[in-house]
Amino acid sequence: MATIKPRELRKIERIKPSGDIRDIIERDHRESRWTRLGTVNRFKEIFIDDLDLKPIINLLKLRKKNPNVLFLGAGQGDDIVTLNHLLSFAKLEPNYDVLSVTKKLSREARAIVRKDLSGNFALENVIADPEKYVELISQIKGKYDLIMASLSIGIYTNWPDRNAFATALMLGPEGEAYITVDSTGINQNPRFGFENIKRFIELAKRAYNKKNKTNLNFEVTLIPETNTTIVGTYYICIKRTA
Repeated sequence: MATIKPRELRKIERIKPSGDIRDIIERDHRESRWTRLGTVNRFKEIFIDDLDLKPIINLLKLRKKNPNVLFLGAGQGDDIVTLNHLLSFAKLEPNYDVLSVTKKLSREARAIVRKDLSGNFALENVIADPEKYVELISQIKGKYDLIMASLSIGIYTNWPDRNAFATALMLGPEGEAYITVDSTGINQNPRFGFENIKRFIELAKRAYNKKNKTNLNFEVTLIPETNTTIVGTYYICIKRTA
């Protein structure tokens, strides 16, 4: 990074996919801080193999001691436990929220998560009936510095473009969202294509800004299928730039 960071951040910034991070994870696993092998594997696949630590790097750039982080489709939350432990090396204490269809967090994840907003509904339900979910929307709109949506709203849906824009609206300034998309569905449903999702976000943003007299802006980039560990998927990164 171009600027000099506080001393407590340097250890995290030196972490590379092939080096220190594996040493940290393997050492702590041997010390039984994580009792399920899935914790290490899920974190490694998402944050290291697929995303090359980009979500962590952006959190460090924001220089917030307590960034707001949302996991969409969190499952048991194993990767939240691992991420939280790793960020502690940088003296970061994130506020974690989760939004899944059902509540499945492990005991370890529940001890870390601030709010489990799950309640037997999908993101599409919120989009289709915003008046019903006014309270939820008020809690998540424009709030998050990082949103992780691995194998969730871009996979188990017929409307990945709408879900992606709804996720973009949850971002705070300079926040980033990472969404896995099912590339195998493109032939049956063009909405799964990256260019279509990007175009939808742009058009929806213009309409939203006009209606609400706002000036939101988003940068949408592709992390191609060749970079992902799960065949038939790719990531999109949405960054709020204004």
